[in-house]
Amino acid sequence: RDFSLKKSMAANAARALVTTLPYGIDNHTGITTYFSLKSGDGSIEKQRRQCNTGSIEYFRFEFPRGEGMGGKRVYGQDVKQFKTIELCIEQKVITIDHIDAEVLKPRSVHDLGNGCFVFIDVIKTVKATIICLSSHVHVHNNTNLPFSIAVLN
Repeated sequence: RDFSLKKSMAANAARALVTTLPYGIDNHTGITTYFSLKSGDGSIEKQRRQCNTGSIEYFRFEFPRGEGMGGKRVYGQDVKQFKTIELCIEQKVITIDHIDAEVLKPRSVHDLGNGCFVFIDVIKTVKATIICLSSHVHVHNNTNLPFSIAVLN
């Protein structure tokens, strides 16, 4: 009887819906940010989504279309569709062409004008891939020597 229960639980787990991990934007810029996702056919969403400062906004990309009804399930190396997002911060539009490819890259900086800069860092957590937006740099001095930093335009 115990064996049939385990077998039944395994069968139910095998039938469970598998979805992609969500993505998110963690906004620490002090500026409300808007974003749009690029769909499978290459068009950008007309309706921009909002991410207020100090909040995280989660989202998912559409599954690529396959033959028949619904999406087509693909795994890791089989994914050919780039996951592209367009960020709008004040009047500046920043496009990230392939979010997954940005995970191991260093932080990027974008000039908004008037001496304002936004730093973008893409990290992968256990539950989601997060685009971290910040307007400052964290510096930690792990030496015994004091130092100073200047930011020049």
